[in-house]
Amino acid sequence: MDVNLGALKDIEDTRDYIFKDTRISKIAKATAYMPDYVDWSMYSPPVKDQKYIGSCVAQACASAREFLVRTLDPNSQAQYSPLFIYLKARQAMG
Repeated sequence: MDVNLGALKDIEDTRDYIFKDTRISKIAKATAYMPDYVDWSMYSPPVKDQKYIGSCVAQACASAREFLVRTLDPNSQAQYSPLFIYLKARQAMG
């Protein structure tokens, strides 16, 4: 499904910083165990489709809440309604 909601690509900003591996990050890697890879997919809810509504923030909030609940209780089947979040946000905006 191809939906255009009017998003525009940012103009490149020459003031942006480019990440460089610093001396501090090298020391932190050497002194503490940090795995090269962590898989959080078992806690991730299924991808939601906003269709034509343009409710991406509400979709993200519902998914983030489901993710947090599942990290605390992996057996949780909690589902949050993005449309309810969207409705309440629209009502708050008038």
